Amino acid sequence: MSSVCASVARLTRSIAVVVLALLLSVSPALARGGIPAVAADGAEFAAALKLPPGTDIVSKDTAPDQETYSAFAGGDLRARLEKAGVRRVFVGGLATDYCVLNTVLDARKAGLEVLVLEGAVRAVDVQPGDGARALERMKQAGAQLIPDRPAR
Repeated sequence: MSSVCASVARLTRSIAVVVLALLLSVSPALARGGIPAVAADGAEFAAALKLPPGTDIVSKDTAPDQETYSAFAGGDLRARLEKAGVRRVFVGGLATDYCVLNTVLDARKAGLEVLVLEGAVRAVDVQPGDGARALERMKQAGAQLIPDRPAR
């Protein structure tokens, strides 16, 4: 997890960006299906993740009866990005083969340029290779995969 946090921190320090930090909860019922829940009563960021000042927190799936895998489903993320004039998004998070995959696919459908920060994603890999297959699907959808680079 610390390498994911470090990758996000390097990115936000290196360029001027609108930073939206997304919280997607996973219900306990879904977690029993093989997807790990971040928290039974809601999601939280890893303590090591240092978000820059001015970060806008976007919470998703706060209703117990609503579960989505995409940050674009059931919320106002697309409208917020359009209002801010965002045309390119950098994506990192958990899990590569679920929330990251579906968020990237929806961002591409919305006409956004998508760059996936490979060092800032991790897969659940319920089946071995799920994460790698998800990255390939993202690439086929037009997302750019950005390999992790060590800190200098």
